[in-house]
Amino acid sequence: MQRCIIGAGSAIVIPVAPMRTRADSLGQRSAALRRLSDAWQPLSQTLGPDQKERMRLVAARIIGGVREAVETRSQKMIEDEDDDG
Repeated sequence: MQRCIIGAGSAIVIPVAPMRTRADSLGQRSAALRRLSDAWQPLSQTLGPDQKERMRLVAARIIGGVREAVETRSQKMIEDEDDDG
């Protein structure tokens, strides 16, 4: 991590490396989500109303699982930073 000196004895930690890692990760996830949505679009156009509702429910459940995984990973990163710092 980089430190920025702000006067005698005090410093602010600037977490540049973790921010870059996070940005790279988000970029990869963005590309994957774009590919997934591109793949689902033709399918969704062929579904009936009941099938679209089931697809919406499945997607919501998947997104919930992904959100939980992201929160767990974020918490782990925070804990790792606390252990390092």
